[in-house]
Amino acid sequence: MTARPPLSGLRVVDLSTHACGPFAAEILASLGAAVVKIEQPPDGDPERRADAAMFLAGNRGKLSIALDLKSEGDLAQALELIGSADVVVEGFRPGVAERLGLGFAGVLEVQPRIVYVSLPGFGSDGPYARRRGFDTQFRALTGDLHFNRDGDGVPRYADGAPTLDYAAAMYAVIGILAVLRDPQHGPAHLEVPIVGAGLAWNFPRLIDPDRTSTTGGALTTSTYRTSDDRFLVISPNLVDDGGFRRLCDALGRPDLAAGEDVRTADDRDRHAPRILAAVAATVAGRPAQDWAAAFEAADLPWAVVLTPDEVFDDPQVQWLDVLHLAPSPWASSPIRGLPTRDLVDPPRVHEHGAVVRESGWAGVEALLGLGSPDPDRAAVT
Repeated sequence: MTARPPLSGLRVVDLSTHACGPFAAEILASLGAAVVKIEQPPDGDPERRADAAMFLAGNRGKLSIALDLKSEGDLAQALELIGSADVVVEGFRPGVAERLGLGFAGVLEVQPRIVYVSLPGFGSDGPYARRRGFDTQFRALTGDLHFNRDGDGVPRYADGAPTLDYAAAMYAVIGILAVLRDPQHGPAHLEVPIVGAGLAWNFPRLIDPDRTSTTGGALTTSTYRTSDDRFLVISPNLVDDGGFRRLCDALGRPDLAAGEDVRTADDRDRHAPRILAAVAATVAGRPAQDWAAAFEAADLPWAVVLTPDEVFDDPQVQWLDVLHLAPSPWASSPIRGLPTRDLVDPPRVHEHGAVVRESGWAGVEALLGLGSPDPDRAAVT
């Protein structure tokens, strides 16, 4: 963290909804950019209603103006904002931005040095380009769901975080920063299909879907229940062959490591059911706190599976200072933000519309406490 965040002076117009585009713009905001979110009146981003927590996480620190982009006057207002912006983020299905007059070519007419980011689900062309899709469909197409099957072999969607949306958002930010690295950059149109990001993240599993791990197999992925009904994860085989012996000694079961048939990681993988059953039975006999001390002393890779509340109380998490508490009108209890800028609350629909209409980017930057950028804004443009 610095006194002046690295993207101070950068102006971003966020036309996107749901998770992917908003998260990309959120990263830029956390690094100091001024972000104006343009939303469809009267209800704004559908994610506000579909998943309030996801909306909160991806839209903190932004200003909101509600504009009907099919209205000539509101479209003109959007283009006026874009004319003095550095980055536009959009996540429409291919062709929609163009029909609205906000495609790359249209934006170039008002801002010839724009960094324009498109985040289509499947890509701007190809047989699936016009399909409607969300994280579930993207995970299915990239093989991700195939690798997340339950004991009956049925693919299951884990509705925790839209992983592939986040992957595409991060690639988008990398692309934006790559363009901005050149102070003399020209216009750039970056297209980051969400499915493309998913294929990149799943690449190792796709090229060898039936591979067996040479670093530990089942003993690197097992979860164990303790006597106080907590869960531990232990990965001794990811260290070296000595890690398994240290685990057995810490468990008080040196006999488990005594045979020649468990000497290497591959040997132990072949006998995994027997070993796992013995480890599980032993771990179940004592509380998590006891095992934590024993595994730490043995220099093993281990962790207690924490609940969300415990995550925020964990001393290492607190030390990293990635999350912090702040009061919020959006939640019954304090919520957490990200460092660099004190991004706490997402805006209400059109909360800053009057200021944006009357004062433009000067009003935006004043509301965000960013001060006035350098006159030529050369640091970021």
